Amino acid sequence: MRSFDRLAAGFAPRTRARLILTLGQRHYRKVLAPLPKIDGPVLVVGSAPQSSLPVGVTLEWFLVSINASQTVASEFGFVEPDLTIFRDSLMIRGDYQDMMWPLLAGRRTKHLISIIGSASDRNLAAHLPEKNYQADQITEIGRNVRGAVIAEATGRYLATLSGHDGVSNGIFAILLAYKLGASPVVATGFSFSRAGWKQRPDIKATRPHLIGDTIACQMIRERNLPIYAADPTFAEESGLRHWTGTPAI
Repeated sequence: MRSFDRLAAGFAPRTRARLILTLGQRHYRKVLAPLPKIDGPVLVVGSAPQSSLPVGVTLEWFLVSINASQTVASEFGFVEPDLTIFRDSLMIRGDYQDMMWPLLAGRRTKHLISIIGSASDRNLAAHLPEKNYQADQITEIGRNVRGAVIAEATGRYLATLSGHDGVSNGIFAILLAYKLGASPVVATGFSFSRAGWKQRPDIKATRPHLIGDTIACQMIRERNLPIYAADPTFAEESGLRHWTGTPAI
């Protein structure tokens, strides 16, 4: 386990959430400072099958993508994301990179967030030219800062990057958009029950963060955060409110 996990292992989940926020407040603010401030609605696009452009969303909305989901957003008419989240170890090592980089070749994003799980994950920027991908700005975010964003929004410690009790980068993207000022946040291309990616229907990817994502969505609803699911099936299985074109009162 990481140093924070060793320190907080004996505490209850809500206490761990408070600890991760309290111990790293200065670092937390410093790391997030370069990220764009949002004042308005945000569309977060995932790669789950059967995503569609939500009713009422226009190309003027702030766009957040995860890994290669900007290829899905391009089907809706978006040219490039305002913010993109990559997990380094997925994008530069293993089978995942062979599936995703061909989809991203020749594309760009305005601001790229690189999620760092370990020291070996660093320096994604060095790999972008060879992958024919561009980012105007890159910010690295470590697992504890990522965990602090999740804890602040949900009141829970769900910082694990792998395993069922952590939050996926898709749900993290939703919570980060809210942290940066978005209202409402509308998510499309998310599913707890449909395996695979819309861009690669031949590959039946699993949903390894199901427990953590479910807890996070329950807390989003409990805290009445302005976060919505565009797909009625995902709204039902996650507990998020269904987006019908206008924020709920």
